[in-house]
Amino acid sequence: MLRLLRWLIGFVEFGFSGGFCEGFINSCLEKRLNISDVEFTENGITASCPAVLYQSLRPIAKSNGGRLKVVKKRGLIFLLRPLKNRWGLFVGAVAAIVIICVLSGFVWKVEIIGNEKIPESELVSLLEENGLKRGVMKRGVEKGRLESLVCAAFPDCAWAHINERGTTLRLEISEGVISPKTVDIKEYSNLRAVKDGVIVKATVYDGWAVKKKGDAVSEGDILVSGVYESEKKKLNLFAHAQGEYIAEVKEPIKLKISRMQSEKVFIGENKYKYLNFFSLKIPLFLSPVAEGDESEESRFVSLNGESLPLGITEKTVKPFTVKKRLLSDSELQALAASELENKLKNEFAECEIIKRKLDTTLSDDCLTVSGYIICLENIGEEIKIIP
Repeated sequence: MLRLLRWLIGFVEFGFSGGFCEGFINSCLEKRLNISDVEFTENGITASCPAVLYQSLRPIAKSNGGRLKVVKKRGLIFLLRPLKNRWGLFVGAVAAIVIICVLSGFVWKVEIIGNEKIPESELVSLLEENGLKRGVMKRGVEKGRLESLVCAAFPDCAWAHINERGTTLRLEISEGVISPKTVDIKEYSNLRAVKDGVIVKATVYDGWAVKKKGDAVSEGDILVSGVYESEKKKLNLFAHAQGEYIAEVKEPIKLKISRMQSEKVFIGENKYKYLNFFSLKIPLFLSPVAEGDESEESRFVSLNGESLPLGITEKTVKPFTVKKRLLSDSELQALAASELENKLKNEFAECEIIKRKLDTTLSDDCLTVSGYIICLENIGEEIKIIP
């Protein structure tokens, strides 16, 4: 510790020669001038002292008939002396310290660990929507609220915790095992049909079957009863009716496509660049941004494989006009076929389509698809009963 202190304040190694050495040492001690590391040599002595005291030793050396000579200069003060007139370096150093202190208050990186079932993209979106993203101030991040939001938004998440590691905020997640949904068997219910159809498969898990394979049923019919009238005991028995009833269901289909369609005609492409600095997005252009379809691509500076919150975003804007035109018969039929497939895929995703009976009517204004499909669908629905 003493060596470090001496180096910080600076010290001088000097030699005293041509005079009365003992008198020089005694004079320094009488005047409480701190000299150390005294060694006698053939010509006199060598010693060291703090740099600020060296000039005070010259009169004492002269009064004892000798002279001083600097042997070595050591310490921080001598390293900084060549820079004493270079104020720019001092100002730059202070500015660098201030900038580092300010920037350390921002979030430079957001990490997510521990997620295997939960998609990372969904976690990132949730955090960004609630104020946690690269470039925001750390003190503005509500860690507790974000942890609760993550647990509430994702059932697979058992617990979540946000740790601060310098300028990095790390979301640590523990995923739990979700217990299968249990059925309260104490709750009595019937299983009834939600659609008309012909049963092709009947599986009863609990209760008393009312309908069987091959039966035609209407919406609201009881498929499995949760009530059984016992003649022997002269009382009613109750159960939680459960089962799977797969039926052929006839679903009506109607689709109308107009021959007059609107389409975008792009009339050029404009590019705009922004400087990304933490949460700031600084435009590097003066002209107003045009209207049109927009897309962005960002490139950030990397250091040792880590992305820094400094980079360039390039926004591409494609202006367009809307043009209307009449489709030919072939174009109209192709569009209708595509729309029909999308409709079937979206509305009957959980069904198996086994038959289609569709008619197409083409006119000057539109194309109409009408008819029906036959699909296999589970039509059972549990309805609570009160005994």
